[in-house]
Amino acid sequence: MVWSRRRRTPRKVCAGVVAILVSVSVVAVVPPVGASASWGVVASPNVGGSGDSSLSGVACTSATFCMAVGAAFAPGRTDWRTLVEQWDGARWSLVASPSPGEHAYLSAVSCTSDSNCTAVGSYGVSPQTARSSQSSRTLIEQWNGRSWSVVASPNHSGADSLFGVSCTSATFCVAVGREVARSLIEQWNGQSWSFVGDPGTAEYNGLSGVSCTSTTFCMAVGASVELWDGWRWSVVANAPSGVALSGVSCTSATECVAVGDVRSEGPYVGPPAAVMEHWNGVSWSSAGLSNWVLTGVWCAAASNCYAVGSNAGALVKWDGTSWSIVAGPNPSHAGAAELIGVSCASETTCFAVGFTSDYVGPKPAEVTTTFVAQGPDATAAPISNEPIVGIAGQGFRGNYWLVASDGGVFSFGGAPYYGSTGARRLNKPIVGMAPAVHGGGYWLVASDGGVFSFGDAHFYGSTGARRLNKPIVGMAVTPSGHGYWLVASDGGVFSFGDAHFYGSTGARRLNKPIVGMAVTPSGHGYWLVASDGGVFTFGDALYHGSTGATALSAPIVGISLTPEIGHLNFGYRLVASDGTVFNFSDAQQDGSPGALSLQAPIVGMFTPPAGQLYMLAASDGETFGF
Repeated sequence: MVWSRRRRTPRKVCAGVVAILVSVSVVAVVPPVGASASWGVVASPNVGGSGDSSLSGVACTSATFCMAVGAAFAPGRTDWRTLVEQWDGARWSLVASPSPGEHAYLSAVSCTSDSNCTAVGSYGVSPQTARSSQSSRTLIEQWNGRSWSVVASPNHSGADSLFGVSCTSATFCVAVGREVARSLIEQWNGQSWSFVGDPGTAEYNGLSGVSCTSTTFCMAVGASVELWDGWRWSVVANAPSGVALSGVSCTSATECVAVGDVRSEGPYVGPPAAVMEHWNGVSWSSAGLSNWVLTGVWCAAASNCYAVGSNAGALVKWDGTSWSIVAGPNPSHAGAAELIGVSCASETTCFAVGFTSDYVGPKPAEVTTTFVAQGPDATAAPISNEPIVGIAGQGFRGNYWLVASDGGVFSFGGAPYYGSTGARRLNKPIVGMAPAVHGGGYWLVASDGGVFSFGDAHFYGSTGARRLNKPIVGMAVTPSGHGYWLVASDGGVFSFGDAHFYGSTGARRLNKPIVGMAVTPSGHGYWLVASDGGVFTFGDALYHGSTGATALSAPIVGISLTPEIGHLNFGYRLVASDGTVFNFSDAQQDGSPGALSLQAPIVGMFTPPAGQLYMLAASDGETFGF
């Protein structure tokens, strides 16, 4: 989910890394800037078959060599053990790594060749975790091409942790982290690690990421921004304030990109908001803002960067001028997905790593599963020959269907395929889709009001043989599943089965056409929404507000309700074609891609019956989870 309580463990990304300990490993391969290719899910191992694994950093030197690091619960143990996986050009495999003390984990890794990698993290020296502020020691491990081994590293106190590392050669590395409430910076000279003076003055001045381009230039970020000039570290005076930067990537002393989010402490109240900052060699400036939380970034050049984050595996790209969303894999289940680190070996070989987590069972318990993605596939065909026109879900966010204008249906996650009209000649294009109440089927509706039922969705009638004043634009199902409504662009409402008619705008002059419909939890009323965001209520539907008097940058394309208790509804969301989401009543802002450049317009929204999460679907088949 996009925002819950923000984890305060500093995170890292640079020339290959990020930091945070989470629950299950994820690896994703990302398409290069400018590519239309997609990226997909591949396998990534867990220790002893355990699902309790997490990857937090990755570094690649070629298309046949990458290292990813993190932590996992080993069989028979109750504490975290270091986790290292290696990519050989065909698959990911486990690599043995030392795990000193208790709760040992690796946060970040940097490689200069396939025989020289450095990984950093921490380990516990008491029953408390390695992330405890009272019981951790720095952990640095080195890869020599054959095996991993622990390298001695200094500690200030009993509360030292490392979260980021960047190496330019076998004789120069910088690692950053925190020591209680101070920044911690250590340097490698090819023989040993030693402390380097830290100028940080903030009350909480931990560092989460570092990127070095030479022995005379490094940029470190976290609660502050600090620069290494070859002689000393200094605080960058005009660094972004009021933000926590998680990752940074530099291609030269005059080109760096950093990502993070607005701090959740202090006067700021609300969901996390991503920040994207650009360094030009003299000062930092904002490169964009979104409702996402971004945790890692990697740049090949000033106009070629990728950033990843917690928004159901968020992935965006920077072209030197603006950020845009990159198509990513669809999680195979309903759980949270987070990408934490990203690294590329070339323009066509990139990996992002992180985790997924699910709650399953009659009495939902957290079950972690591996989520891995690979790409790009430059020859990948589009999801459909015709544009996607709607999205419908099966209860959980990860189980959903997309429908195209020819009636082609595409299933994701655990949503079964029940059929489509993709091979049938239609009188009019499909414009919408609605799921059966228990997820055992679905209806498709065409612009002439023709209704097509699949699975246990029963046919109760249509307007296919009726002459309409205006085309049908959507449908909604009764709570019992034994009826449905169709709505036309003039607001005319047509009821079938046990759906009752509560009114319409068919005889009213509208400023803009109706584009969607939502039903109250009781089934005794409904809302209609117009493309200008005007909301019209009927039956027991309550009015919570609209954007009818607001100047919109893009038209409204749909409405979705927030979860309900009993027969009370607490709010609704409107979504515009640029992905901007407008919330009314208790509908909280979980995020939207509205601040980024979309490859195709948003066409629909789906909210599960329980939980505040929601998904948006674009006409090219890309989906965005919040």
